[in-house]
Amino acid sequence: MRDARTLAGWRTRAGAGLEIRFGARCDAAWMRIWQTRVGDRVEITAPGSPPQRAAVADKFEARRHLFTQMVPARQLSALHACPARVR
Repeated sequence: MRDARTLAGWRTRAGAGLEIRFGARCDAAWMRIWQTRVGDRVEITAPGSPPQRAAVADKFEARRHLFTQMVPARQLSALHACPARVR
């Protein structure tokens, strides 16, 4: 998505990267993670929408960027991102 921008980003102590991304064209947000380990999980929620999750299933996924599905982002301040288990 060309208009995507990072709303927030951080690193875990183990070096995994996490970002909340936003696309203005479709008014949607998602999470992106990388440098993860098998079993790491994240979740993003928005009011009135089911949570979207991403989980690192194998060593191949741990080597690349992994994304959640998009959630509506009409109110950016109402988004909630949770690293359920990212070391």
